[in-house]
Amino acid sequence: MEVVLRSGSLEATVAPTAAMLVTSLRHRGEELLGQRADASTFVHSGKTTGSPLLYPWANRLSATRFELDGRTVDVSAARQDAFGSPMHGLPAARHGWAVEEQRHDMVSATRAWDDPAFPFPHELRVEHHLTADAVITTTEVYGSVPVAFGWHPFLQLPGEPREEWRVEIGAATTLELDDHMLPTGGRAPRKRGAGRLADRAYDEALADVDGPFVLEGAKRRITVTFLEGAPYAHFFAPAGEPLVSFEPMAAPGNALVTGDGLQRAPWRMRFSIQVTAP
Repeated sequence: MEVVLRSGSLEATVAPTAAMLVTSLRHRGEELLGQRADASTFVHSGKTTGSPLLYPWANRLSATRFELDGRTVDVSAARQDAFGSPMHGLPAARHGWAVEEQRHDMVSATRAWDDPAFPFPHELRVEHHLTADAVITTTEVYGSVPVAFGWHPFLQLPGEPREEWRVEIGAATTLELDDHMLPTGGRAPRKRGAGRLADRAYDEALADVDGPFVLEGAKRRITVTFLEGAPYAHFFAPAGEPLVSFEPMAAPGNALVTGDGLQRAPWRMRFSIQVTAP
């Protein structure tokens, strides 16, 4: 089942039972999300597309089995990268959702978490609210549970060559990553200012979020603002694909294993994707 939201010049399509995946965001009829797969493929394989929830962690972990708060976590069912690192959360997070409320411009859904792979029973709620110029996503976690989730919105500027796209990064700090794309604990100041994306690839872990993230072209400006509960981020722009991602994260990568930057529920994350045009 998919739900279509409409407000002003925006239209969003949401798949509530697929972990509230936003499969499409259209401005004046043109698609602004990178559609790398459909909702069914995301649910069954974990292939990220549109704007997906990554739960209970975002990005990568250094182990498939570890102890957390005196309990054994076993994430061997997760999708793994080329280095064998579990990534982008558990398959169970993509099932078990029920619509709570639906209007022409809003949909919310809930999930009761009871999966033994991540043995912390708790409650989840996600809401997408479409305004005349933005989609606002709110994620709430209730219960006694460690928090390290994130979202992975893939953005694009239709009809404009990627080489001309400009980006602005609203974070003050870069987190050093090792050869397996896992944080080492090192930190460095990040250079400020906007720049042309060109044909470079980016896969950058960020901290100290203190401003918006912007993707801009000649026809549109897309502004991603972390409103609440997302002190960390990841900037991803793969070579050869016309898309970028500004990922809001509750904790840095590998936080469930290391404990570094790990948060605790109750937790609420809110971020907006705003679209403006001349």
